[in-house]
Amino acid sequence: MQRLIRTASAGIVAAMLAACGGNGFLGTQRYSDGNIVVTNAVTGAVITSSLAKPFLASTAAFTVSLTETYFSGPYTATMIQWNNNFDIPCFTPAAVSGSSATEFVMAPTNANAPGVTTANPCVANDQDEETVEFSDSKGHNAFLYFTF
Repeated sequence: MQRLIRTASAGIVAAMLAACGGNGFLGTQRYSDGNIVVTNAVTGAVITSSLAKPFLASTAAFTVSLTETYFSGPYTATMIQWNNNFDIPCFTPAAVSGSSATEFVMAPTNANAPGVTTANPCVANDQDEETVEFSDSKGHNAFLYFTF
């Protein structure tokens, strides 16, 4: 009887390990906390920003790079907030590096070009603050608050 119980227990343990596969127990692998770091692609400086202290972009378009300790992308970028009294954001993010999506150009797609003074809510001089959310496939995200 004891041999039967040991054999059955060993079978149960083997089945549980098989259920884990490469994705944890029953496909519920836990991932480490994400720490997506946003850097200025030109200078390499880490960009820290908040709603109260947005990143001041010195050019109408700028590029950011994303890195993370345990992941290498790809990332997605979504404009989630803007205060330009317009129904769309002034800026749109575009992936630079194709399928790896670790660099994004933030371009004023919906804004006037620098120097153009026709009526447009997308104006410079800190009057338009926008927020982009960068996300990885593991549910981690980082926010970049910026103005130009």
